[in-house]
Parts: sequence; structure tokens; C-alpha cells
Amino acid sequence: MKSQPKKIHPKTLAHKLQKLLDEKIGERAGLAPFVKKYPQVLKRALLRYEGGMVRGISEFKFGNELQADFVFLTAFSGGFIVKFVELESSTDRILNKSGAMSARFNHAYSQIQSWKEFVQHRIKGTALGLELERQFCEKEVLDPTLRGTNPFDNTSRYPLSNPDCMLVFEYAIVIGRRASLSTAEIARKGILWPEHTEVLSWDRLLDAAQEFLPNGKPSPKTPYSQLRPEELALMKDVFANKGSVLPT
Repeated sequence: MKSQPKKIHPKTLAHKLQKLLDEKIGERAGLAPFVKKYPQVLKRALLRYEGGMVRGISEFKFGNELQADFVFLTAFSGGFIVKFVELESSTDRILNKSGAMSARFNHAYSQIQSWKEFVQHRIKGTALGLELERQFCEKEVLDPTLRGTNPFDNTSRYPLSNPDCMLVFEYAIVIGRRASLSTAEIARKGILWPEHTEVLSWDRLLDAAQEFLPNGKPSPKTPYSQLRPEELALMKDVFANKGSVLPT
């Protein structure tokens, strides 16, 4: 039995994204511009549990022909996790009816393989650190106040361009919708995990977008749920029995 989709609150950023998804607008026509305008949604979907500083840039070009839609950078002591992201359409599938990779997913997967070949080459990898440092300094999108500053590891000793700095590369593809995933497609998503490649649907971004207001700012968190009248009366009785009153 499939779980029911979460309700979309009209006063959240998810309402805007849901409209794009309902209209089945392609990634270049509407979805990619949405993510470029609100990169915090993609960051929350991919790196929800990262406790340290995360930096991000869009349209990262490296080599002669390669480009990643987004790159996120997470620092640790002695290095960084570099996450390259490829955006595909919400209407595309991972597999076609014959069970083979669909044309669009195969394109995304081939892109990632090209990125891996590039970063695994020692000389190119060194150049990549320099290029990442330059573009994060110039194009930071998660926190524009960081533009003009170089990313450093958690010890503040190693910039990205330092040859002793450890770079761990990860990859992600955003494609399709959660409700349309077949059992075979879910299995294919899992198979790619050992390759440091994550496949997520646009619904993961939709979930994340519910945590932001329409202007892109985080939704205020309610510290506790509203008490029902009978619960409030009971608490008043408890405090009265102790010779005190319920704080207001």
C-alpha cells in the first residue's frame, strides 16, 4: 500500500515547486531556474544532516566540455566532500519499458562517469582543486556574503588548492517523481550507492521546500504544539496542587 503524499501548505516555497511539477515543465524551462533561485532547497534535500558549513555554486564548468548543474562543498578536518549534481526532468524515468536505462538517465549517468574520469586523473584533479577554489570564491550561492573568500577545511589550515588537502567526490542525479518509481527503478537507485552516486526524485526537493517560506527564508519553527483545552486545564490543576500557578 503506497503512502499518501504530504499536503502542500500554500504559504511555503513547496507551493511554487508543486505548480512547476504539476505543469510538467522541463528542467531547463522551469525546474533548474527554480533550484538556481532557491539553492537552499537542493542543499536541504541532499545534505539535511550536515552539521558544518556547506557552500554551493551553480553551473560549475571544468575541463573543456564538462559542466555540473550544482556543486556543494562540505568541509571536514583535512579536506572536503565535493558533491556534483545533475538535474534532469521530473517527467523522465530511470528505466524504460524494456528495463534498460532510459535515454535521459543514461545521459545523466554518462555525464557522471565523465566527471569521475576527470577527477580521478591526478594532474586534472590538482587543476580541479584550483578551479573549484576560484569559482566558490566568485560564485557562492548559498551565502553570497562568502563571495571573495576561499573555502578552508575545518582546521582552517587547508584551502581547496592545497595539494595536501583531501578531496572526496560524490555525485547526485535528480530525476522523475517518487510515485512513478517501479520496483526495478528503486533497485537501480540502490545499486548506484557503492559508486558514490545518489539518485533522488523531485519529491525529495518538494519535501525540503516545505521548510521554507515563499521568499526562500526558513519557516519559523514552533517550539511546541498547541495544548488542547483539556490538557491546559489538567496542567493548571497540577500546578495548583503544588501551590503554584501555570507560567504564561
